[in-house]
Amino acid sequence: MATFSVSANDPRVLLDQVRAAAGPAYEKIPSTVLANLFAAGLMVFAMWGYIASSVLWGWATAMLIYQLVRVGFSRRFWHTHTTDAMQLDRWLTGFNTLAVGSGLMWGLTGLLLFASDSVIHQAMLAILLCAMAAGSIAANAVLKVGMPGSASVILLLLMGRMAWEDNRAHWSMVMMLAVYLVFILKWGHELHNVVIESLQRRHQNHDLVNQLQLQTEAALDAQRQAEQANQAKSKFLAAASHDLRQPMAALSLFAGVMTRENRPEQLHKLAAHVGTSVSALESLFNGLLDVSKLDAGVTQVQLKDFDLQPLLARLINDFSPEAQQKRLTLSIPASPAKLHSDPRLLEQVLRNLVSNAIRYTPGGQVEVKVQPLNSGWRLAVVDTGIGIAPEHQEKVFDEFFQVSNAERDRSKGLGLGLSIVKRLSHLLNLHLEMHSTPSQGTTMYLHVPAAHRAQVTQSVRPWSEHRERLPGLRVLMVDDEAPIRHAMGLLLNMWQCDVHMLESLDKLIEMATAQEPAAWVPDLLISDYRLQNGVRGTEILDWAQTHWNTRIPTLLLTGDTAPAALRHIEESGHRMVHKPVDPTQLHTIILELLAASSPADRLS
Repeated sequence: MATFSVSANDPRVLLDQVRAAAGPAYEKIPSTVLANLFAAGLMVFAMWGYIASSVLWGWATAMLIYQLVRVGFSRRFWHTHTTDAMQLDRWLTGFNTLAVGSGLMWGLTGLLLFASDSVIHQAMLAILLCAMAAGSIAANAVLKVGMPGSASVILLLLMGRMAWEDNRAHWSMVMMLAVYLVFILKWGHELHNVVIESLQRRHQNHDLVNQLQLQTEAALDAQRQAEQANQAKSKFLAAASHDLRQPMAALSLFAGVMTRENRPEQLHKLAAHVGTSVSALESLFNGLLDVSKLDAGVTQVQLKDFDLQPLLARLINDFSPEAQQKRLTLSIPASPAKLHSDPRLLEQVLRNLVSNAIRYTPGGQVEVKVQPLNSGWRLAVVDTGIGIAPEHQEKVFDEFFQVSNAERDRSKGLGLGLSIVKRLSHLLNLHLEMHSTPSQGTTMYLHVPAAHRAQVTQSVRPWSEHRERLPGLRVLMVDDEAPIRHAMGLLLNMWQCDVHMLESLDKLIEMATAQEPAAWVPDLLISDYRLQNGVRGTEILDWAQTHWNTRIPTLLLTGDTAPAALRHIEESGHRMVHKPVDPTQLHTIILELLAASSPADRLS
């Protein structure tokens, strides 16, 4: 827990000092004023007949007026309600001055009411003034200047008058009063320190209590968030487990039938069903991977200026067949908009929105609108679908949450699309809005900044310009799973690659060190990420590049979606593809890797 240090100059301590000096707000006349007036009356009574009545009445009247001034000053303070440090410092100076002035009023009695011919009255005067000096120490303990100033003035004037008598008895009294004054001033100094320290400690305790309350509230809030996260994780895992088991169960049944089926036409149908199940698995894995990448913070944002029209053309091309199958009107008009964002991630956001709109629109139309704004462009995906009830409009952005899909029908999606949309929009710093009415449809708005320049250069994917063929490509692959090695070997051999399949780092070292230095050097290195005995694919690829002293293109295959693993792969600099790998995607990635590496980077 944090420790707190409260200074004596803290406005709260100053405020307490001034309030103590002013007396309680509910008292019309402070108790110190009443005590001074009572003592003044007692002084007049004791000196009556030995001091001229005019002097007594004059001093008493002056004392009364002065104490009324103190009352007025105190009441004026209570009406200000100030907490400003500078203002409080001025009030404190005023109360110090009044305390010293009160001491001066009493000190004058040592001059004006000194009965030269009556030792008894001199003794009474000394006793009364000593009592008033001690009382001023206690009454003004919060005042560092007013407290010693008041006591000193009271006794110093009396000591001066006694020294004026210039005899042994009076000088003895002067010395005793001096000792007494030193004693009460020392006591007053200690009392002042105790009072100020108590005020500081009170505020320290108050700060500690507040801090403890804040920490308690933070702990309770963290506990609530942890419980909500745990519940969300449980729902997430339950939904993911169900969605994974369904296509896996279908694959298992199809595989069992295929082992017993001899008719070619039936085998083709079964293969098509297998492909459908694999696509369902791939869709789920890709969704989970997108969520994992966002959780791991490895999704890289590359902002640039770009034309929106090519992106819209791809959307209309890719989603038109699905819309036609559902007899929907898909409208994505051409647009001259030039935007500043990450085109790849923005396209993923729009794809998820359009796909979601088509999925939940049983009839009518889906439209993508592009509208200019002062600060950029507003992209709207509008549908005439089932809409979303108000109580569900926040939940639809949670993972695996779907309205009216308790049976987990995969034709209605997996419940990850809008979650990814929300996360990517936040990552791209895009304002996302949703307006939906049940049975009427939903509109999703994205506010995207305009391009910084009027002319933008279109990026061309490198593999579209470099259609290298794979025959003769030397590929070295390391994977500890025999079925994976076998399947990948069949695929690469079908592409006429020269393939070496190994199961471990030890086998790679054995093969590489046994052959002649230039006997067989791979053009491409492929490795699984998680291997036996704790070996990582990054170690395989790094060792191979070091051994052959060349920047051979590398590719990591992994089924790992843990955030720590994704961050490690991202930091390694190797290209990554998640399992299961689509053959067409793999072929494209290999061409891209080869196109991105110059001939000087690899041995031929």
